[in-house]
Amino acid sequence: MLFPAQPILNRGIGGEKTADLPCRLDTAINDPRGVLLLIGTNDLTAAVARDEILANLREILSGIESRAPGVPVVVQSVMPRSRSYAREVRELNLGYQAVVSEAVTPARYLDLWPTLSADDGSLRRDLTRDNLHLNGNGYREWAALLQPIVDNWSLSP
Repeated sequence: MLFPAQPILNRGIGGEKTADLPCRLDTAINDPRGVLLLIGTNDLTAAVARDEILANLREILSGIESRAPGVPVVVQSVMPRSRSYAREVRELNLGYQAVVSEAVTPARYLDLWPTLSADDGSLRRDLTRDNLHLNGNGYREWAALLQPIVDNWSLSP
């Protein structure tokens, strides 16, 4: 458990793409203090066009705002993967930053790359076994980036 002292619900579904999330927001969003959004790597595997991924992200952010007005949303960068995806992931993350900057909801972008990437743009070897999924050390480093955000939300009334 990454945040044992916090009431966090993981609403992620393995293999889900950005187009899948809008249709289940009614069950995923239930009076949150904040939303941590990490989505998009499966779209790259499925060769979904970047513009479509970004349109889906806009729809997701709009859907969150309509179900939980004013709740802060943290859009995390797509994590590094194997080196062969580095350019594509970096370009998608630039798009994520642009979408977040224009979002109606109080959203912010969290760049995971400085902590999780190797010099060649891949996921650091000590954080993964397969260049895609985090191992225990990877989860600890990721959680350390999220902890201050989660702690701030837990202090909110």
